[in-house]
Amino acid sequence: MNDEIIKETIVRGVSEGLFGYASEQIPGKFDPFFFNESISSADIEFSDDVFIVTSEEAKRMQVPSVLTSIELSVDSTNIKPGEKIQVVAIGRDQYGQMISLDDVEWEAKGGSVDEYGNFIAGVKETEAFITVKSKVSRQQYP
Repeated sequence: MNDEIIKETIVRGVSEGLFGYASEQIPGKFDPFFFNESISSADIEFSDDVFIVTSEEAKRMQVPSVLTSIELSVDSTNIKPGEKIQVVAIGRDQYGQMISLDDVEWEAKGGSVDEYGNFIAGVKETEAFITVKSKVSRQQYP
């Protein structure tokens, strides 16, 4: 098949907002990124770093990810007084995708927790609560 025909098809699809065209030279960084705009066939290249993405995904790529929730994951919810467990905080964006957390603040009632999520159950408590806050999160799409 002729490369120019494929390029013109991509140009038409991108211009009409049917799909997006993106190049990922650095993981997580898409440059160039085209969607629903006029481009030229000279802007199109074929390589392992170039992707055609659905219009839905292209729309998501235009809006930076925003932290909307933090999930806590633990191996066990039943521990004895004085025992230690690792708690993992997982950030989620508005699309439910994982997002990196920065400046994480940990708080615990019924025990203690350090900045790495290591929780030590209190000696007398029968219940414990862990709260996690993140002031800043990295954007998934620049």
